[in-house]
Amino acid sequence: MFDCHTHLYDDQYALDLNQVLARAKDVGVKKSIVVSEDMESAIKVLKMCDNSMELAAGIGIHPCSVNVTDYDNQYLEIKTLIEQNHKNICCIGEVGLDFTPNIMKSVLCKFGADTTHTIDDLKKAQREVLRLFVDLSLKYDLTLNVHSRSAGRPTIQLLKECKAQKVLLHCFDGSTKVAMDGIRSGYFFSVPANVKRSKQMQDLVAALPISQLLLETDSPALPPTIDTSLDKQERNEPANIIISAETIAEIKNISVDEVIRQTSINAINLFKL
Repeated sequence: MFDCHTHLYDDQYALDLNQVLARAKDVGVKKSIVVSEDMESAIKVLKMCDNSMELAAGIGIHPCSVNVTDYDNQYLEIKTLIEQNHKNICCIGEVGLDFTPNIMKSVLCKFGADTTHTIDDLKKAQREVLRLFVDLSLKYDLTLNVHSRSAGRPTIQLLKECKAQKVLLHCFDGSTKVAMDGIRSGYFFSVPANVKRSKQMQDLVAALPISQLLLETDSPALPPTIDTSLDKQERNEPANIIISAETIAEIKNISVDEVIRQTSINAINLFKL
């Protein structure tokens, strides 16, 4: 199995990353892709994935890290890092669009732009940055590891307009109809372990062909279960990817072995693993 979207540089793994990776190996995870959110995390990703047999690197700017006041320079900085390391990474990511209203407001505040820029300005900046990343992915034949929360349709439309070739849409929260547009464009979709508790994700899995599905956890986010007694969300980890595989098998009425076989082939081909 391959976990195609994680954030294992997160401080939540500072004390036990080796044990986390050992548990993943025990359930059959061969490799986990670690994607960045900004320049700081990109440097961490490159360092932790260097010469690792268990980890593969992705570099990008998460849409919620796009600084509307300085996104040109922000992109150029990451672009330089990608160009210097394009042979050492398996994808450009995490990149994409996030049009969740309350999150967009908090992003504007984070960069001190809430009084000078609008949500529409931030949407424009996110779109421009994603276009630039599509161009870069084509230049270096790298897969895009794409975030599209509350923006499924505009994300797929932009990717198509820019003629993106190799695309993984991670934890897609849009409708099945919109997802099928991505399927027809040759894009892939990764299924997180929270499929166990998400009706929307279950419906998506039922509709999409196994030939274009992959597995992910988005660790430390999106755990398969939620303990309401805890003050904060429990930590997810790559070992839980087996839950994704088992749930897909149940929904599609095929064996877990077949899910693992096909999603592994998809991951190896898409990311050159």
